[in-house]
Amino acid sequence: MPHPLVITTCSARKRLAPNVRSAELPRGSQSTVCDAWLAALARSHAERPAREVYIGRAIATAFNAARILDADVVIVSAGLGCVRATTAIPGYDLTLTRDGVRAHVEGAFDAAAWWRCVERGPYSARLADELHGRPLVLACLSRAYAPLVAPELAAIPPDRLRIFGRALDGVLPPAVAACVLPYDDRLETAGPPGTRSDFAQRALMHYAEKIAPSSDGSLALDRAAVTAALASQPQPRSIPARTRADDEAIRELIARLLPVVGKGSSAMLRHLRDREGFACEQGRFARLYRDVAERS
Repeated sequence: MPHPLVITTCSARKRLAPNVRSAELPRGSQSTVCDAWLAALARSHAERPAREVYIGRAIATAFNAARILDADVVIVSAGLGCVRATTAIPGYDLTLTRDGVRAHVEGAFDAAAWWRCVERGPYSARLADELHGRPLVLACLSRAYAPLVAPELAAIPPDRLRIFGRALDGVLPPAVAACVLPYDDRLETAGPPGTRSDFAQRALMHYAEKIAPSSDGSLALDRAAVTAALASQPQPRSIPARTRADDEAIRELIARLLPVVGKGSSAMLRHLRDREGFACEQGRFARLYRDVAERS
């Protein structure tokens, strides 16, 4: 029988320096930019298996949970498509952010069309093929990636699909949204500690360690088990709302605060969040901090 399948999102941090760079893409229509990206991938050289390239707590947690569940892993990537953990890939740096590929596209950007394009790339498997025949599919999704893979997930019978993530309301069709397990902020005390950026993967780990998939494959039983596991947990203290800012504004803040906070990315990130009230995901912040440090 085929193994279960874990789907997780890629990480911005990688062990390889990029040899395929989004900064070298031309400006133009989305199809022109995507064709240029696929051509650059075709010229690239695979270096290491994907499971060795992506780094960070979220993706490490997903792989650890997959081992407990005896599951295969695929990684959904805006740059490479649907990547098997065992597929050798190059270093690359493409993201879907405003400072990433969107900056090269003239006119409106269609994320779903971009996903269909990169799925044709040399390192991508077809997600629909990876899903076929799996006894269980466990998908760790963000709001950015959920709508991209939803059409393929919609073809899976509900009792064979479990989705992990937060704030997915409104980005999944109803039949798929019904498969989101009811994890909420009580995970902070029930499961492994972490941040909101790795919420989905930590929920998967809690599921793997504490909620054995029901013997009859019942989604309803698994949902009830998660609800029961969280029921005794206290609500965590509320997190104050933080201001969002683009990359250049965060870089300017880092440069201004360096003489005050001193060097050290961890201390700077805590100061930025707790004292200045700005939101910034850890991987994104590390990249921006390096940009400023290299110019200083």
